[in-house]
Amino acid sequence: KFMKILHQLGHNYRGALDAFFENQIGDGFIISAFSISRDKIGNTLSGYKRDAYLPLSMIDLQFYGSKASRGKNLKSYEFHPANYAGKASTEVSSTIDAVISGIKFQENLGLKTIIVPTIHIKPEEDRTRLIQKINDKVRKHKTSVQKRRRGATDVVYFMTVPISKLSIEDDQDIEHLLQDLTDMNIIFDGYYVVCEPDLQARKKISVNLKYYTNLNKVLLTLKKQGFQVILGFSNVDSLVFSAMSDLDYVSIGTYEVLRNFNIKRFIDEDGGGPSKGWYYSEKLLNFIKSQQLDDLRDRNALDLIRNEENVFSDAILQEGYDWNIHKPDVHKNYLLAVSRQLKKIASFSPGKDRIEYMVGLINGARETYRQLEEDKGLFLDDESSSYHLPKWLSVLKAPVIGASSK
Repeated sequence: KFMKILHQLGHNYRGALDAFFENQIGDGFIISAFSISRDKIGNTLSGYKRDAYLPLSMIDLQFYGSKASRGKNLKSYEFHPANYAGKASTEVSSTIDAVISGIKFQENLGLKTIIVPTIHIKPEEDRTRLIQKINDKVRKHKTSVQKRRRGATDVVYFMTVPISKLSIEDDQDIEHLLQDLTDMNIIFDGYYVVCEPDLQARKKISVNLKYYTNLNKVLLTLKKQGFQVILGFSNVDSLVFSAMSDLDYVSIGTYEVLRNFNIKRFIDEDGGGPSKGWYYSEKLLNFIKSQQLDDLRDRNALDLIRNEENVFSDAILQEGYDWNIHKPDVHKNYLLAVSRQLKKIASFSPGKDRIEYMVGLINGARETYRQLEEDKGLFLDDESSSYHLPKWLSVLKAPVIGASSK
């Protein structure tokens, strides 16, 4: 069973649909409720008919802000906690009702893979209670569905696991979370894991060692216990997680808001800064600021970083290309390149072989950076530099990782 790649369908989602249907990139979709209102799902979406996209889709109902969630799209789902604002019900009890309504909404659309929504909740005791209550409700729900259908159902249920950036750095909290998720009574078939990366200024990829080791521990443990796992909102660091864990599904996203999970986004207005766009280079395992491509061209260095056999890359590396963050080719270059790399990693057997292949890719990228500096006199800085590669090596070569993946 091969790892599947799902487009995180959200902001300006047309491009992701086109990438799948026109360019055969990816295997399906995770629909984001924050960006796509209830009335659109199950109808024609950006020109694509229901029967084309819906059977390949899952829906992330995004209860992450609970009652504080904002946005008219979220409110269009009448069961969404965003509509409970001002009601005196307790967080847990109102959430349970919303969860079951959210499950029924997906089942009524005929979806076979259900993402069980949940809120991000602190403290730990509340989270434990919430997971247990949702689990009990889903068990009862499954039983009643089976009775109605007279026998087993082919529907699978993935419970949502939202992890904040504070939580992922807290070893004890992650330990408790794993105890909750692997309890003997759990009836979920799998987990949809979304985790906030702690991104530093002028860095697009996390360099926080705890983020990698603890998130990997979550993914590995769930897989070991026999659960299927979807890694949602994933960035290019999904290459590292796919090398370390045998994931069932990994998401790819066009915009940064779809590649970096952020609980606050569902609560606060937060506009991104202006950007002309980024060139994702497989050879550097990184994004290069579009303005820096001219420097590379001037020094005859484009071939060192160019993605091979990628028509979108060829288009946007043309001299005089008018760069813009919203252009489909800019996104499709990334989607094609990263999905190829993910598929390649998944083609190796899990454990040592995958890790060695990924370490080879990183060493190749470091060598390319060295060539740019020594042969071309070009020193890429800030986001475009090789800042993340040593961290990735530390993660992949950590003894605990190697031991747990044999």
